[in-house]
Amino acid sequence: MSNVHGDTLTVKDHVALTEVPIVVPPTDTLSQLQGGDVLVKSFTFSVGEREHTLISGGNGIGKTSLARVIAGLWPVWQGKLEVPESSDIFYLSQRPYLPIGSLRDQIIYPHSYAQMKADGRTESELMSILDKVHLLYLPGREGGFDTRKEWKDVLSGGEKQRICFARMFYHRPKFAVLDDCTNAVSSDVEDRMYESAKEAGITLLTITHRPSLLRHHVRQLIITGKESIDDQPEYTLVSLAQPATEHERQTLDAEIEQLRRTLNTEVPEWKKRLSQVKADLSGKS
Repeated sequence: MSNVHGDTLTVKDHVALTEVPIVVPPTDTLSQLQGGDVLVKSFTFSVGEREHTLISGGNGIGKTSLARVIAGLWPVWQGKLEVPESSDIFYLSQRPYLPIGSLRDQIIYPHSYAQMKADGRTESELMSILDKVHLLYLPGREGGFDTRKEWKDVLSGGEKQRICFARMFYHRPKFAVLDDCTNAVSSDVEDRMYESAKEAGITLLTITHRPSLLRHHVRQLIITGKESIDDQPEYTLVSLAQPATEHERQTLDAEIEQLRRTLNTEVPEWKKRLSQVKADLSGKS
């Protein structure tokens, strides 16, 4: 693209953007030369080791777009992007990717079994990793690590996401960009995985709508983007170092209220359906 003037540099110990716009890549040829819709005009932001950062904002505001720029999927139109080499940064997207292959292949992807053995990795280690993501039962249930299945059809939504977390633990990166990748996982298992990741020394950049994840981070990056007033910043960085801040209490209260409304509206329907199922079973017996 003729209008791409940004630079991407490989570094060891941080992720940083300096005056980088977040621009949606256009589809038509003319616009490809000039760029598409601008979500954030200029982004300057850095994450050092153990500066676990939660990225939040409204729908379509630029959160996932930021991850795509960091991952190199979208161009750096201007400014400078600094990222570790590919082996030191890992990406977990909203849609888990499960390749064709064995159960083992799901964990070690994109490595092969031959590469796993050459690196001295073992199935005992894989079991330890599965324990971290609450999937220790999976090899026994599915017939072992050599079992080949259509995993996208076999595994539940939460199991797919936990398999991808296991993949991250296997590759042991320095940094991980997690794009709303635990929304089908229970909160207790989610907590366990996040704590294990931090214990492993992985610096987390989490894109999520779930305020319950704030407690696993030390900073929150709030993107307002094009919805911001002209004389206001397009993003704000908030420290979460102090526990139970007013901001955290408000966001958690909002989530609790949303859960309460969901329970009040859906639980009666569940009970009604359960009674119908019991009645149907009684009529057949």
